[in-house]
Amino acid sequence: MVTETEAPGVEYLQDYLEKLASMMRKARGKTLPDWKYLSMEEFVLKEGTLLSDETFTEEEEKALLRLFKAAPGPYKTRQCYYNAMLLIFEDEMIDIKLVYTEGYASGHVIPAMHAWVTLNGKPVDVTWGEDMVGNGHNRARSPKRMLERVKYNLKRCRYWGIGFPREVVMKRVVDTGMSPSMIDDWENGNPLLKTGIPKKWKV
Repeated sequence: MVTETEAPGVEYLQDYLEKLASMMRKARGKTLPDWKYLSMEEFVLKEGTLLSDETFTEEEEKALLRLFKAAPGPYKTRQCYYNAMLLIFEDEMIDIKLVYTEGYASGHVIPAMHAWVTLNGKPVDVTWGEDMVGNGHNRARSPKRMLERVKYNLKRCRYWGIGFPREVVMKRVVDTGMSPSMIDDWENGNPLLKTGIPKKWKV
C-alpha cells in the first residue's frame, strides 16, 4: 500500500496524462486524422478538470451519511461505474445533488480510468479504500464506515474528471441494461473521442 509520504500528487497525475496523450497522438495521428482526441488521456485532460481535495464540510458529511443510509451498497472493487451510477439513482430521494463523473484518478499504484460522483465539486469515491484486498472491503458497510472510506480517498487520492448529466447516464443504463463507461465506449466506436463532449451535456 502507498504510504502517506509516497501518495502521488496532482503533478504526477497531470504528467502521466500528458505523456500518455502525447504518445498516443504520435502513434495514432495518421490513422485517425478526423478524431478530435486520440486517446482517453487526451480527452480527460482537455474536457475534464482537476477536482477539489478540500475536506467535506459538516453539512456535506451529514448529507453523505443520509446517502449511505439510503444506498448501503456493498460497493465492490472493480465495479466503479456501477457503484457511481447506483449513487446518482439515490440522491434525489434525500435531496442532495450528485454528479456522475468519469476520468483518471491516482493514489493506488498508477493513475487509472475510474468513476465516482461529486458533491459540490468534491469527489465521493466509494470504490477505492485503505484496504481493498481485505475481506471486509466488499461487504456492506455502515454509513459511518462508508463516510470514513470516502474521506480517506479524498485525502489520499487525486481526481481529474468530467461530469455527465444525470439523464444522459440514465439513458445509457436503460439502453444497455448495464453500467458501462461513458468515455471508454468502444462498442459504439468511441464517439466522445471523435467529437468531444456535446455542449448540451455540460454540467
